[in-house]
Amino acid sequence: MIDLCAETFDWARFRRTKGAVKLHLLLDHNGHLPCYAVITEGKKHELPVARQWSYEPGTILVLDRAYIDYDWFEQLGQQRVHFVTRMKENTDYELVRGAIVTPAQGLAEG
Repeated sequence: MIDLCAETFDWARFRRTKGAVKLHLLLDHNGHLPCYAVITEGKKHELPVARQWSYEPGTILVLDRAYIDYDWFEQLGQQRVHFVTRMKENTDYELVRGAIVTPAQGLAEG
């Protein structure tokens, strides 16, 4: 989110006295450069923007809770695209496999 003056940028009105735009960015981690960038109005939800992009197998997406869409997550998994997100408090889930992470040993199956 990029704050803007609502009086100057009336097209980007976010709240009554505040303007804003959102910068949606996808980084190429091999080259450390952006490969997609889209600027939308501040009120536009992030999920439709993220859904329209294509991702290479092996891509790791880091998403906020606003992106939670289980059907989309299933599609990403079928494309071998991985994701990390924070769960909503009311998420109904079942633990399939656990892992113990220690700083000294790294990731160990648990």
